[in-house]
Amino acid sequence: MEEQSLSQALKEAVLKGLELAEKTGEFVIEQAPDLVQQFIMWHTAQHIFISIIGIMIPIICILVFFSLGKKTNGHPGRFEIKLFGRIYEEFAGILMTIILFCLPIVAGTITFYIGVYNLIFILVAPKIYIIEYFIDKM
Repeated sequence: MEEQSLSQALKEAVLKGLELAEKTGEFVIEQAPDLVQQFIMWHTAQHIFISIIGIMIPIICILVFFSLGKKTNGHPGRFEIKLFGRIYEEFAGILMTIILFCLPIVAGTITFYIGVYNLIFILVAPKIYIIEYFIDKM
């Protein structure tokens, strides 16, 4: 008797599990187009943001670079150099040129182009983008 009730309970649990799996599969199939659309929209927004950051980083660093220099029409002193019409201490000027001017422009340009490349990829071939995205994640 116990075996029969246990067997019956197990049978009901398996049937409920199958029914739930079937409903879940139907839900996923119904929601798939919306999920794909939201996935594409999210990645488009993400790459727009990356492109904007790629533009903003060099602009901010260049503004900081120019704000640190002394504005003067004269000639630089013994331990000073003139860069872009402003006077900086020689060592600090060279260091700031590299750190606040050259590197951010290179990094920002690379970031901007990567973001734009991915945006174009998403807009031109969204299905291929999705396939490549999930292949890379596996």
